[in-house]
Amino acid sequence: MTTIKDSRVLRPVLLTARFWYYLVVQSPAIWGCVRSRQRKPWRTVFADVLALWAHWRMFPFHYFRYRLYEGRGQTRADLREYIPEFYFYHVFLPKLHDPAYTALLQNKIMLHKMLAMKRVPTPNVLMWTEGGGLFDATCSPLDPARAEGALQPCTRVFVKPAGGMGGEGIRVFTRTAAGVLENGNGDVLDSPYLGRLCSEGDFVVQEGLQQVEELNRLHPRSVNTLRILTRTEGPAVCPLVAILRMGRGGTMVDNSAQGGLSCEVDLDSWRLRGPAHSEHPVADYAEHPDTGLPFTQELPLKDAVRGLLESAASLFPKSRLLGWDVALTVSGPVVIEVNVHAGIDHLQITCQRGLKHDLGIER
Repeated sequence: MTTIKDSRVLRPVLLTARFWYYLVVQSPAIWGCVRSRQRKPWRTVFADVLALWAHWRMFPFHYFRYRLYEGRGQTRADLREYIPEFYFYHVFLPKLHDPAYTALLQNKIMLHKMLAMKRVPTPNVLMWTEGGGLFDATCSPLDPARAEGALQPCTRVFVKPAGGMGGEGIRVFTRTAAGVLENGNGDVLDSPYLGRLCSEGDFVVQEGLQQVEELNRLHPRSVNTLRILTRTEGPAVCPLVAILRMGRGGTMVDNSAQGGLSCEVDLDSWRLRGPAHSEHPVADYAEHPDTGLPFTQELPLKDAVRGLLESAASLFPKSRLLGWDVALTVSGPVVIEVNVHAGIDHLQITCQRGLKHDLGIER
């Protein structure tokens, strides 16, 4: 695996602007250090900050974001492994992406069209709204009354904003005993609703997935998905890190921003490497709080997932570092979406270690 060397020099104007932005955003984390009862002695905190500042050539806001000021037996070398968010998003990633790809990959409608060209397995897209119109999976215009008929075989349907992130704005409809698709707010997914949806913006309407039993046992109400970070080097696609995201408390989505849990997956053994972590609220779990299952089991479909990522990544040769959301279904793995920014903070918080070495960053 090749390594990527950075320039060590940041443009002063950009650095200054971003410093003040991060100071505002990360101020709660800094105050968390001030109030913490697990904080190292102040002289050690100051020494850590100065060492990381010298190493990364930027103020280490991530030291507070990841609560590295707490005594966890980590050495100074361990602390240097944590990648600052500013460095990752504004120094490292731009070297690996063509900006023209970013908007396409972040739009679920465009992503579906591109993956469909190579027949990469994805959730069954029933229809989507775009530009005020309703279209079926073949891009043909669809009348809302006729579209309602396409929903009849479905027991669960997900309506997702085309540009949504972090699970925000997802609406889940489940078939009731009365035979209608209804969500928790009492909305019914029928032709009038689809008509209104067209005027609200761009949405993707997907049929729910049937996940493998191993994940169903962990949390059956949500589709529990893998987030896998890969780097493409020529024809080779190299998985760098993987985590499993799970719902909890009966939620139907697994996103951490919606209260979900995340657990690292060992890339060699394909086993969960607990504990799992929750960001909202911050907590660690040796077993799932709803089902009581420990986070130690081996996941299925390892080779199939690797083959899926190799096929899908070849569609984006100018995006060399991507975060893939993959569901393990009874029919095989499917790509849920692709993330250009990959969420380095979420990955490092879940793995509870820095990922500089995993990503091949040299400083």
